[in-house]
Amino acid sequence: MSKSVFRNSYANLLSSLNTSGRPHRNIEHILTLADLQNIENIPKEQGAILLLFHMGNWEILTKMHELIPNENPVGGMYRPLKNPLIDEHVKKQRETGGSQLFSRKRGLIMAQKFLKKGGFLGILCDQWAGGAGTLTDLFGKESSITPLPAILALKHQCPVIPVSLSTTSPGQWEMRFHEAVYLSPDLDKLSATKEIVKTMERMMKRYSQDIFWMHDRWKIKRRERT
Repeated sequence: MSKSVFRNSYANLLSSLNTSGRPHRNIEHILTLADLQNIENIPKEQGAILLLFHMGNWEILTKMHELIPNENPVGGMYRPLKNPLIDEHVKKQRETGGSQLFSRKRGLIMAQKFLKKGGFLGILCDQWAGGAGTLTDLFGKESSITPLPAILALKHQCPVIPVSLSTTSPGQWEMRFHEAVYLSPDLDKLSATKEIVKTMERMMKRYSQDIFWMHDRWKIKRRERT
């Protein structure tokens, strides 16, 4: 398993660099879509949270708007890069196919309007979220998890759809839309985030060989007890 993780991680990373500049017509022959009914059954006027992971050739995720048959617009939250010139270049490149990107720092209001109008909003959930995150256990060890999917799903009462992107053979991937998760409106932010974490753990276990494990998700600074 360790060999597969390292092999897939480097293959996916290099493939992502190649995929980022390709139009969707050059992506379709390397990608299979599965379980589309889980997004096709969502009413056009209702938005949804797409729960995304650093998994597989993740640059394909930025071209989702062109790949899926739904009429719903597709967008995503992103973390701006420190260099504004590189950030603008990457953002422009990723929006070429019609997807909309919303900055985590300044774009939350626009992202909520997008979701309210029936948009599918992708959120990467498996990064360490720092001080802005909610402290909760991930595989039994404390981590900082973004509460954003839970907060938006509760506020807009929309489904959360986990999306996997796994390697099927060298240079071939499968994008699968899993069964929607509906959070109870009675949950608070912490309880809802814990429900999202349960889904994360199931997905990360099932697709462990394609998850990018080289990112440290557990870098919590522990204070010395006196």
